[in-house]
Amino acid sequence: MRVLYLLTLMCGMVITNIEAQTLPGVVATKEPYSVVLRGVAKSIEVKKSSPSDIMLNVNLKMELQNNGSKPVIFLEAKPPEIRGAALAKSPDEFSAFKHLVLEYYGESVETSPEWTVLRNDLNQPSPPLDKVRVLMPNESWKFESVVSIVLPTESGKGSFSDKRESWEKIKQIPSVWLRTICQVWSLNVELKSNDRTKLIFGSELQKRWIDVGLLWLDDIQSEPIAFDLKTAVAQ
Repeated sequence: MRVLYLLTLMCGMVITNIEAQTLPGVVATKEPYSVVLRGVAKSIEVKKSSPSDIMLNVNLKMELQNNGSKPVIFLEAKPPEIRGAALAKSPDEFSAFKHLVLEYYGESVETSPEWTVLRNDLNQPSPPLDKVRVLMPNESWKFESVVSIVLPTESGKGSFSDKRESWEKIKQIPSVWLRTICQVWSLNVELKSNDRTKLIFGSELQKRWIDVGLLWLDDIQSEPIAFDLKTAVAQ
């Protein structure tokens, strides 16, 4: 299940590497492709979202880098979006499952004509350079994004089915660490089916374009990002 896979991914390695995986139509012994996602907290905002909850908005400067030895292709027509986030007291606590908060936002299903147009534009023998971005080795793609996390104001309060620390406790931690999940291939680009998570269309393009570079389909987790909640601005 895609959501379960993504949540599990949050606790794995920082660099997404496909050296040991077999891609559809790609020989597994080809030189590995690798990307890394880094970020810096630009500003932090806190505002009430309900009588018992607050929303923590972290404005981020992100950098997606190709640190492999082969070109990597990303969908530029729909830039990367953050779909999940986790907070922890230290980088080591992510891999130890000691999260303060762990959540995944998911993506809403859209059926507007723009997705059909985009799908047709992408359905080419080679990557359409006005719709994709090809990152050469050591090349980066910088963009800005916002991650929003809702927290109960006090322990035992808030409308959450999962267990998460309260804002009351988290704001006392000197330095909090954030890890995000970034979606680089929208499921809405895929053909309509009962299970778009199979990425049938994306996998076909991946095979078709492999001589130019690897079309990246998997969501990417970021390196841990440190920020100081004392700099948060109340809204």
